[in-house]
Amino acid sequence: MVKRLSRGLDRDPIIPLPFGPTAASVVIATGDYLVVGYSVKETTGVAAASFSLFDGIDATGTRISPVTLSAGQSREDVLPTPGIDAFIGVFLRIDSGTVEGTLYLRDV
Repeated sequence: MVKRLSRGLDRDPIIPLPFGPTAASVVIATGDYLVVGYSVKETTGVAAASFSLFDGIDATGTRISPVTLSAGQSREDVLPTPGIDAFIGVFLRIDSGTVEGTLYLRDV
């Protein structure tokens, strides 16, 4: 279910939340947000990395997006408008490697 934003999709500010570099899973945000995109990179330059974003405070929530990066790769993705609703929060589960980046959210 998508919630109505206070000022409209084109006016609500995007909140950048940087993370990492990390090889450990971490809670990025708690609360109700729309995930609108991310920018990430594999930081070691020598090994691939794989991670998933989840709605929640751990990996038992709904998976928002799985991502795989080759060694040294960076990637930016914009998720479908108006974004993916993370009702509880956003959890980053690292499956392999080390990543850093920024998650782009809208408060709902």
